[in-house]
Amino acid sequence: MAFSKAPLFPELPFKQSFWSRNLGHPARVIFLEYLLENGTTAYSVLKNLVPLAPPTVSRHLRYLRENGLIIADERHPCTFYSLHPANCKNLAFLIT
Repeated sequence: MAFSKAPLFPELPFKQSFWSRNLGHPARVIFLEYLLENGTTAYSVLKNLVPLAPPTVSRHLRYLRENGLIIADERHPCTFYSLHPANCKNLAFLIT
């Protein structure tokens, strides 16, 4: 059975690779930057920020949510997104 070798790497390159994966698409960078500057935002606003189909926007937001960078708050009929405060405390430094 294989095991993860991630703990064998130094902490800084490991963290940098985490952010590189999550910032690996311009739509994700736009979403994170918008949430950083504007706070909690409805999906309807976020989907208009990028020239992508709604299912693709949802996929990128799900990716960020699964990686712990954003939080989804489902209030019928909308879903609101915000940055995860503990996991994104260094985000401003990385994006700007």
